[in-house]
Amino acid sequence: MLRVLVYNHASELSGGERSLLSVFDGLPTGRYDVLLAAPEGPLLAAARERRIPVMPTRSLEIGYTRNPIVLAHYVARILQCAWALRRAIRSAGPDVVHANSVRSTLVATLAVHTLRHRPVLVAQVHDLLHKSVANRLVRRIIRSADIIIAVSACVARCVGGSRTRVLLNAIDPDRFRRDASKGSSLRSQLGVPMSAPVLATIGQLTPWKGHMDALEAFAKLRVRCADAHLLIAGSTKFTGKHRRYDTLAYAQQLKNRASLPDLAGHVHFVGEVEDTVAVYSAADLLVVPSWEEPFGLVVIEAMAAGCAVVGTNSGGIPEIITHGVDGWLVKARDPIALATVMQLMVEDPMLRSRLSTAGMRTIATRFSLTQYVEALERIWSDSLHYARMA
Repeated sequence: MLRVLVYNHASELSGGERSLLSVFDGLPTGRYDVLLAAPEGPLLAAARERRIPVMPTRSLEIGYTRNPIVLAHYVARILQCAWALRRAIRSAGPDVVHANSVRSTLVATLAVHTLRHRPVLVAQVHDLLHKSVANRLVRRIIRSADIIIAVSACVARCVGGSRTRVLLNAIDPDRFRRDASKGSSLRSQLGVPMSAPVLATIGQLTPWKGHMDALEAFAKLRVRCADAHLLIAGSTKFTGKHRRYDTLAYAQQLKNRASLPDLAGHVHFVGEVEDTVAVYSAADLLVVPSWEEPFGLVVIEAMAAGCAVVGTNSGGIPEIITHGVDGWLVKARDPIALATVMQLMVEDPMLRSRLSTAGMRTIATRFSLTQYVEALERIWSDSLHYARMA
């Protein structure tokens, strides 16, 4: 039986963590001995619900900085986390260590390569690495892994390296089947008429997710469609000093914009939603206005739920959506273009229906969780083979 230790540096549930939980749901029983090492929080709680053995470890909180003193503190934190993970690896004795993020890989690389008898290291990258001096070093560290998994081809291009493989995220479509009663209940809770057009966005509240673009586009839509409503599901994550963005300030900016007369009463901030099916079922259209989405897990979830999707033509989204066939693509950071597509979708229910039907077929054929797990199993096995040949 293959023993796999999965390491995640953070406790919050974001796209990478939700994808990891899907893997746990899809792994065949009796074939793997899987252990999750992560800080205490929502991720470990969700793993325990799935009866996945867990090992609480240190949380890694680092951000972006050019301050050498702060940078030294970050390096110290990485070393502390690496030492704690090293102890966990020695205790568990895994064949494979699967690092589930860029930061996790930084820690796991130090932990694994300081062991005399080291397990195989598989690094999974869910993020786009921007051009910077720091990220050049990060890429070199990531490429020291035995195998690298990129969640999209655009992420793979950012990482580079001959050991990088593309494995698009997947879901169990049965978990996201449309539920009219949940949709109706959510509309009722928010005071949204059942006949009103509803658009939705789902994702953490951070500038690159494009919520402000969605608000500006929605304001233009309401000139033609005054009874439309917009649901914004999500919350701020990874807050604190030296982050790339001040997400708490950004969330307040969104609420301030939504309170202006042209939007007041028609934008609903519903916070973190555990059951996203309720949002997909309440909405006529999911809008994904991200500037630089590495993949877009909500895209495939909405498609599985039979909700039409409009996404930007940047990052990994075009690797999911075929424009005009199973979804619609629009230029990123262009609220006017987005407003035009919003209006098209609201006014043409037959188009939405055609896209949503095709979207469900796409998920069934291209984003099967069974196929994903089989591919991941091959990667774990290949990584062992690679390590023996090295």
